[in-house]
Amino acid sequence: EALYCPGGGGGGGSSASQEGRHAHASSNDIVQSFLACIKVFCTSVAPCYALPWVRGEESHTTGSGFAVRLPNGERKLVCHAQVLENYALVQVRRVNEAQKYVARVECVGYDVDVAVLQVDDEHFWRAMPVLTLTDSLPPPMSEVVTAGFPAGGEELATTRGIVNRILLGGNTKELCLQMDAIINPGYNGGPVFNVNGHLVGMACSGTQHAAGYILPMPVMRTFFSNAAMAKENGHEYL
Repeated sequence: EALYCPGGGGGGGSSASQEGRHAHASSNDIVQSFLACIKVFCTSVAPCYALPWVRGEESHTTGSGFAVRLPNGERKLVCHAQVLENYALVQVRRVNEAQKYVARVECVGYDVDVAVLQVDDEHFWRAMPVLTLTDSLPPPMSEVVTAGFPAGGEELATTRGIVNRILLGGNTKELCLQMDAIINPGYNGGPVFNVNGHLVGMACSGTQHAAGYILPMPVMRTFFSNAAMAKENGHEYL
C-alpha cells in the first residue's frame, strides 16, 4: 500500500510536481524507518509461590520493538515491558529475516511499559537503521502510522490512524495519546511515526475493542534519562 499518492491535475504543474516529490520523499522515509522494527519472542516461566522449588509453567509470547539511538549515543532496542513479564529467554528477529538473535534485558520500566534490550551479536546490527529520538508530540487530528508484528502472521504490518486526544492515563499514569487505530495483539511495542517518517512514540494496546494508545517521546526520553541515572549510581531502575 502506498502511504502517499502524489497530487496531480491540470493546472499548476510545477507546484503539483513539487508536492508529489515531497510526498514521495516522505513515503520513502517511512518505508526506510520500517526496517528498524523487530519482532520480539519471549519465553516466560511463571513463578510457583506454593511450591517455589518447582519450575513454573512455561509460556511463549510475541511483541514488537524497534532500534533507537539513545541520547548518550548507544544503540538499543526498545519494546513493550508487558511482553517480558517473567521472562526467561528473549529473542529478536529483524524485518524480512528468519534468524533469531538472543537479546539481553537491560532495563524494564513497568511504570511506563517500556523495556530496553541489547543484542551483542554485531551481525544483527549490519546495515540496520537506528531511529532518532525526538521531542515531538503529534497534535490532535494529525495522522500517524504504526508498524509491528500482529499475532497470526510473520510479516511486518502497518496501520494508519488519527490522534484523537492527549491525556494523562491510558495504559499508564503518564502522558498518553489516544488514536483511532486499534492495536492488535503483537503490535505492542511497535514504533509510531508521523507522516514525515519521524518517530513520535510507541504503540500500546487498549482493550480488545477499543482504540490504541501512543506512549509519546517525552515520556520515553524521561525514562531513558532516569534509567541512565540509575545505572550511573549503581542500582536498578525502579
